[in-house]
Amino acid sequence: MTVLQFLAPPLPHFTIGGEDRYPAGRKHHSRSKIGVFDLLFVTQGALYMAEEDREYDVMPGKALILRPDLQHHAYKPCTADTHFYWLHFQTIGGWRELSDETPTDYRPPDDPYLPIASFMIDLPRFCSLANPARMQANFARLLEMQTAASAPWEQQILFQEIVRELNSRQMEMWNSPVYRAAEQTALYLRQHYRAPITNAALKERLHFHPTYLARCMKQVYGCTPLAYANGLRLRQAKTLLMRTDMPVHRIAADVGFNSSTYFIRCFVQAEGMTPKSYRSLHR
Repeated sequence: MTVLQFLAPPLPHFTIGGEDRYPAGRKHHSRSKIGVFDLLFVTQGALYMAEEDREYDVMPGKALILRPDLQHHAYKPCTADTHFYWLHFQTIGGWRELSDETPTDYRPPDDPYLPIASFMIDLPRFCSLANPARMQANFARLLEMQTAASAPWEQQILFQEIVRELNSRQMEMWNSPVYRAAEQTALYLRQHYRAPITNAALKERLHFHPTYLARCMKQVYGCTPLAYANGLRLRQAKTLLMRTDMPVHRIAADVGFNSSTYFIRCFVQAEGMTPKSYRSLHR
């Protein structure tokens, strides 16, 4: 699981939001480094989003936060009439993306007269919401307030309620069986991504049916075990392309691809260019 962790104070703040409806066949716009966090919440249909080499199927009741410093796009068009809300927010404080870490154990100081202590706010990058109807009502109310030019502080209070809902969902997910199964799978893949990833190997090492593990990975990471492994392989491949003179076919084999053709196809899909072009650009 990946988590966005924000240092507070200051609290993340709402900037602008909206809602949209896409007919079947339409794609979400491709954007790069937009400078704000983009929170998507789908109520009908589905958005098929990708950020760098990660793909997310954002179904009804699911929320996805896209980073301000990365490129995102639709990896395929909507297959049905799709309605969603979008919300941009930002922070002037510190933030980072965590992967596979435990939640911050923050305890306020006993002395109330000490200077304000910092704390962390953990938000899931991708999740199913426990109460989609309540989240939809909050989004709709926030957009009404935006249209009516309500007092900015009132908008920020409602936005913090949305943040609280996401944070509560993250706290629930830390201890869920689905999360633990996904984390075990991710740990295994990080340790063995250079080896062939098969259903038999996953079942033998993790003692769960591969279909269940795939479902857990989709829910927590937004991708299948194979897609997660390929993402690890591509990240290592990019490092080797930039730092070594190894031929592309050797890099493909070194990071775990059994075919240089398949490696190149995956690389182009993720990066929009061939491995050789990537190497030339970053040398």
